[in-house]
Amino acid sequence: MNEVYLQEQLIKHFHISEKFAKSASDRLSNCPNCSYINAIYEYVKSGKKKYIEIDDYNTDYLQKDFNMDYLNAVLMLVWIETDRETALLALSSGYDDIEV
Repeated sequence: MNEVYLQEQLIKHFHISEKFAKSASDRLSNCPNCSYINAIYEYVKSGKKKYIEIDDYNTDYLQKDFNMDYLNAVLMLVWIETDRETALLALSSGYDDIEV
């Protein structure tokens, strides 16, 4: 799936801004682990959330304990995989509002 289509689907299904959709699409597309982008495609297509985990972090935990929606939980896992130290530092300091 190309990035423009992915951005359109993110806007449609997650009700986010074009700017955030582009950023999310870039992060998903540039991650070497395809399981993240595949999980988002599956969610957009069927509405089913695929459980994903990396070490002690997973989509369910991030959604429940950090009040993230599914997209942000997946993006956090991407961040943990691609820049672990920074991502975990951000998680340990709490969460902030992200412009959507």
